[in-house]
Amino acid sequence: MIIVGYIFALIGIILFEIPTLILNKSWWEMAVFLGLTGFAFLLGLLMILQVNIPNPVYLINKTVEYFFDLVPI
Repeated sequence: MIIVGYIFALIGIILFEIPTLILNKSWWEMAVFLGLTGFAFLLGLLMILQVNIPNPVYLINKTVEYFFDLVPI
């Protein structure tokens, strides 16, 4: 039941935002909006289904360490 409510909330957000973007012919903004909304929907759905989502801090730390190793201090 929670998943159905979640999907209805997402549909409501999309129906509220998309018509303005279409009227203004903001195609790039609409693509970015749909991409970010789709990503957020996927993460939210995984959280509702109680799937373990890895913490992004580990990847961020490894990326920063890599770039710090490239720059001589």
